[in-house]
Amino acid sequence: MSTTTSNFNLFKYDTTADAQTAFSITNALNNNWDKLDSNCVRRLSTSAATGSGVRPVYVDASGQVQTINYDLPNTQPLTATTSLSENGYIKFSNSILIQWGLISETNSVKDLPTSYTVNYVMVATYHSSAKNYVFTTFIDAEKTMSNYRLIQRTASGKSTGDVYCNWISIGY
Repeated sequence: MSTTTSNFNLFKYDTTADAQTAFSITNALNNNWDKLDSNCVRRLSTSAATGSGVRPVYVDASGQVQTINYDLPNTQPLTATTSLSENGYIKFSNSILIQWGLISETNSVKDLPTSYTVNYVMVATYHSSAKNYVFTTFIDAEKTMSNYRLIQRTASGKSTGDVYCNWISIGY
């Protein structure tokens, strides 16, 4: 014999007693969906009327309606301002700043696209225009919050002169 759930009175087939009964889409599916829909709306309306706010809900395995708690501390939508150029940046609303660029004069002071306020790290690579190789290398960096000077050095510590460098930095 078919049964119903205790909370929403949803129709349930008894797998033994109803084994020979034709499956009814109306009883087993459509009516159940209608009951769920009306009960959830009623609970949400009651919740809103009592001032507790409207929250998303789901029905757990036992048929109980559970509220999804999404109240995380200090969550704000993450937004960003950008300058998407060859020497550009993306600054997120949480103060994280990522910048990148290409320079051809490694021994001169270059301004960053925008200034950091606390600290940052920079990684650079240089490439050989003669053979189109890209190398990671040991590059000294003298930096402030608004500019930097990259010095590419040989293994013996001598400056190699100007080379083309791609760089990226991250900080806040």
